[in-house]
Amino acid sequence: MWRKFVVASALLVGCAPSPGGEVSTDDFDALLRMRTPPSIDRWEVALCRVPSGVEAGLFAPLAERLAIDAAEIVDRLGPVSDYFARWSQGSYSLEWRAAPPVDLDSSGDPMSCVDRALDASDDDTTGVLVVADAQHDSDQIGGWGRPGSDCEQPCAARTSRRAVYVGASDFMPQWEDDSPLDLLQHELGHALDWPHSATAAGFADTAADEHGVYDSPFDVMSDSVAPRAIDSRRRGAPGILAVNLHSVGWLDRSGIEFVDPDRHPEGEWHDATRLVSTDSVGDDDAKRLMVVQVGDGRFLTVELVAARSDNDHVRSSGVLIHLVEPTENNEGRRNVLLTEAIIGEERTWTWNDGRLEFAVGIIAAEGDRVTTDVRFRRLGAERVARSDG
Repeated sequence: MWRKFVVASALLVGCAPSPGGEVSTDDFDALLRMRTPPSIDRWEVALCRVPSGVEAGLFAPLAERLAIDAAEIVDRLGPVSDYFARWSQGSYSLEWRAAPPVDLDSSGDPMSCVDRALDASDDDTTGVLVVADAQHDSDQIGGWGRPGSDCEQPCAARTSRRAVYVGASDFMPQWEDDSPLDLLQHELGHALDWPHSATAAGFADTAADEHGVYDSPFDVMSDSVAPRAIDSRRRGAPGILAVNLHSVGWLDRSGIEFVDPDRHPEGEWHDATRLVSTDSVGDDDAKRLMVVQVGDGRFLTVELVAARSDNDHVRSSGVLIHLVEPTENNEGRRNVLLTEAIIGEERTWTWNDGRLEFAVGIIAAEGDRVTTDVRFRRLGAERVARSDG
């Protein structure tokens, strides 16, 4: 399934919230492949020992190896647990424990280490993190993550093959005990069955780059290093998109407004939806996501991102609009495409492909609560043609 994501911020609207029209919520959930992780996710951490004579390829031709063991890596993972606890609002807890080291076999493929760590994992282990003691070469990927196969809960990693693998770079001595953790947060997102995202330009470049070009600064599953690009002291990733929060049950349907534009006449504005920011806590009656059905199995999702905490690298708060549609040629069978980013400005944005115009109100902050009003209208063909010109 493909997910395409677009970002916009626009004009203030003062209408009252609307209950919206009927939308197939089951179809939306099916598109996301809803997959609820265990509330306590137990991960073993194993060091993959790479022999010094391994042929160059994935690994850099360097003799240096990690001088720390799995227990010391576990000691650095507290911020990763805090990150996921924060975005799940306490419904998801990561637990880490050190496992014995495993050895890379003669193939040089780190999958041999992953398989050995999985085979040796305990019955109550739901995922295995393998960290190579050697650095990857500069033109290679940093790591990967996979959700594994479905199995009856409690689902042991030894059965599901759920795992994350990364090279040594983020745990090398130059970081001391302050390791960058955004890559690990990203790969754990893959272990939760979340796909990559990218801007339109990044997506186009991905077609020519076997490793992909993921350049959206709003998503842990895209440019995870974006906060550190703004502030070198940052070690974590951006926040989590609302559509991914919903896919794992951390944002339930009560926090989503579903609307059907076909129930509204052309040119007539839909009553405003009041959104609170995606990172809002303890606001049970508020909406953190708006879902607009735009065709058979296709949806636009609208959310408010506050420029704070994990997203404080964003210059100001703004609204993200995502097109979610199916495909078969990406991980998770969905892709995320960010085609425009207009953050913190009052204006409208027209999606010509779907003949919809969105308007976003002033983004208001009162204490810890950040809100805005969003409305949309259907456009006639003549209006879209004028907009294209």
